[in-house]
Amino acid sequence: MPAGLRASEAPLIQSLIGSDQRLLMRLGALLHAKLAVTRAVLEELPRAPELRKLLMDATLKDADGDGFATIVINRGCTDLDLCLLDQDEDWRVIAFTDEVDNPLMAGEVDADNAAPALAGMAGVAELLPSLEPKMRGPVEGLLAAQADEQRAAALEQLRYAAPSMRLVSELMPMVLADGADLVRERAIALVVAAGARPLVVDLIRALQKDDEVAIARLADNLQGLPDEQMDLVVAAILAALGRGKVSPALIQLCTTIAVHLSHHRGLSRLLELLVPHSRNLSLMPLVRQLQANNPATNSILESLLGQGDDLDARVIVLLAQPGRADEDRLSERGVELLLSPHEEPSDRMALGAALKRLDHDKRLAARIAQRGEAILAARESTVYWLLAELCRSDSVSPEDAEILLDVIRAAATRRAGPHLVAILEQQLPALLPASGGARASLIEPLAELTVRFRDQRSIELIQEVIIGMGPNAITSLWDLLAEHPNAKVRRLSVIALGRLHGDRDQATVSDAVSRLIKTARSTSEREEKGLILAVAAEMAQNPVVTDGSLSNQVDEGARGMGDQALAVWGHVAAGPHVSPERRSEILELLLVGITADLPDLPAEQMVDPNTQDTTYVLDERLGSHTFSVPVMLTALRRMGASEHLPAPLLRRMVSELCRQWKRVSSWEVIWGPGNVQDLGATLGSLAQAKNFPSSLRLQVAEALLPRVSQLAIAANLAQVFLSESGQSLADLAARSARSLMQAASRGEFADDERGDLADVIVNFLLIPNYGEGADAITRRLAGLLGSYRSHISLRSRERLRAEMDRLDQEVVERLSWV
Repeated sequence: MPAGLRASEAPLIQSLIGSDQRLLMRLGALLHAKLAVTRAVLEELPRAPELRKLLMDATLKDADGDGFATIVINRGCTDLDLCLLDQDEDWRVIAFTDEVDNPLMAGEVDADNAAPALAGMAGVAELLPSLEPKMRGPVEGLLAAQADEQRAAALEQLRYAAPSMRLVSELMPMVLADGADLVRERAIALVVAAGARPLVVDLIRALQKDDEVAIARLADNLQGLPDEQMDLVVAAILAALGRGKVSPALIQLCTTIAVHLSHHRGLSRLLELLVPHSRNLSLMPLVRQLQANNPATNSILESLLGQGDDLDARVIVLLAQPGRADEDRLSERGVELLLSPHEEPSDRMALGAALKRLDHDKRLAARIAQRGEAILAARESTVYWLLAELCRSDSVSPEDAEILLDVIRAAATRRAGPHLVAILEQQLPALLPASGGARASLIEPLAELTVRFRDQRSIELIQEVIIGMGPNAITSLWDLLAEHPNAKVRRLSVIALGRLHGDRDQATVSDAVSRLIKTARSTSEREEKGLILAVAAEMAQNPVVTDGSLSNQVDEGARGMGDQALAVWGHVAAGPHVSPERRSEILELLLVGITADLPDLPAEQMVDPNTQDTTYVLDERLGSHTFSVPVMLTALRRMGASEHLPAPLLRRMVSELCRQWKRVSSWEVIWGPGNVQDLGATLGSLAQAKNFPSSLRLQVAEALLPRVSQLAIAANLAQVFLSESGQSLADLAARSARSLMQAASRGEFADDERGDLADVIVNFLLIPNYGEGADAITRRLAGLLGSYRSHISLRSRERLRAEMDRLDQEVVERLSWV
């Protein structure tokens, strides 16, 4: 009588139905109603989709013989020759008619009474006819035993019969996977009696307990064991997999013994159990070793295809090797999975990388392009990463690029949000090798995305994509600037035009500057006019532009524009074409703006008579100054970094900025926190320049030093001290380091500042000169860094490794953890 699979065989059931969780739940409900299904029926599922419909039928669990026959007809399963069998204790079994009283399935052992874990027992069946009667009896008793006590007694009887190591190895996958602790303990006793080494016994116990630490430790000592001992290890692994125990440690164990596994008779069973249940775990090192030692591994993996989307994706990842003869079939299925609108497969990034490995003939992009706008229905956006990688490796033809540009155009107009963001992040429009006309036609829809996106990052991505499309975009951008009704689109066009003309010839740049000046004159909106002139001013300072009149025209056009002229002044005054008098005048204007005394008036209160809500109205001059400070600081920073700024003007700038820093950092003048940090960063940036005068660098360091407990200031100071190693700066560096360490010891830094603090300490540790007492300072810094080792960034850690030879030996020893 055929035996249906029960709940104790859940791992086997799951391996047979793959990742179909809905069907798994349905089979569980049928078991609850005492209705089981044979293994042979479940194995037919990939070849008979109508069988799943039958199992999912809501009336199946209560069906009798006549009802079952009706369901079979209704679900189109008449050709499968199924039957419903009644068994003891009110159990029913769905089986094939050919399974009933089939002598080939019964063999020498009664299958109805076999233990649950009979899967993979071909080795036992092979050995059984050749066993002596004293050995054969206990084995048959073990296979036929139903109760836990019967199986335990059979194992004890078998232990006294002294079986061979091979027979024990063949039995272990079944008995070590038994649900009863008593049976598993007797199985381990049998292994010991058969001559298993203590290392193997300890490993079997660790696998039984799922002790990952012990498994990893013992796996390192397995090399050199005899094959019969390794067979016991494999048997224990199969038993653990049979109980659904898949862990990183078990996979690493398999990898360690991969050479032995590759030719083991249980390899097929191992992969059948391991691959379907290894979601979120990497099998690549293991499978690559198996493939290298046994090409038949690929055939085993291919047999797992067709059992669900998630499993198919994992199998394709494992099969993706150079030189496969059937790569077209795998690639076609992989693209289908990559573009699937369903939740599975879950790991599409690994699938995309596998498809790229399979693309030896460079036809993958064509396969994707053939899907057209259906690409936009994919649940995930990994396909755009893959396309970008194919573009970078010259694996996309111009014809396919044209099709893909149409897909991008559809994404830009259909509000396909996640897809659109991924396209922009990958800079795909700029990478596709389409014709200039096709690329230019995409500029307007891309630019119009700035109206839909509000976050600055997305707008910057759009801008970078358009700039990445190169000279083909210039004509379209001029048209948008002249004709588009939306100010955001015009703003992006101006910025992109400035960037795209950075490496053009003199005539082109000069013509562009003249055109921008003309556009600014016809623009009535002050903010937009200020941006156009600022871009024109930056372009007019391009080294290829020798006509100084263009810069002067821009400067003249910005007169009377107030705050909108600030950015223009920064470019003009930093360039080579402005007169000394005008440069000095601009500097004074900017310094007056930075050092202006703000009105110290109380906020006006307005009370709504209806709601009694109070509104505080601040002086408009405060808001205007707060927004203009970053622009003025940027202009001053640009001037200070210019080789055209005379030394007296540089000294004047630095002195005034240092004086203002002391006022705002001591709250004598109240600025917004962001503006205070910007002022400190501006001073630090200026002082870090290699050609910056030493006397001014010292002045900046002295001004910033009292606020070293602010991490942003400490970071700037560290860069200043790294740029020069004079004795005067060395003393200030020592004072800064001591103040920073004292602040850290007093716990002045918040938990979310620990990463930034660790990076600052690294910079201080690398300062070349601390003067007297340098060794003590660096040792204390090394000790302090050790307490923040878990917060240090990868970049700082790598930098520290690279500079380690510059440090004192004692400090290097303290940093051994690096």
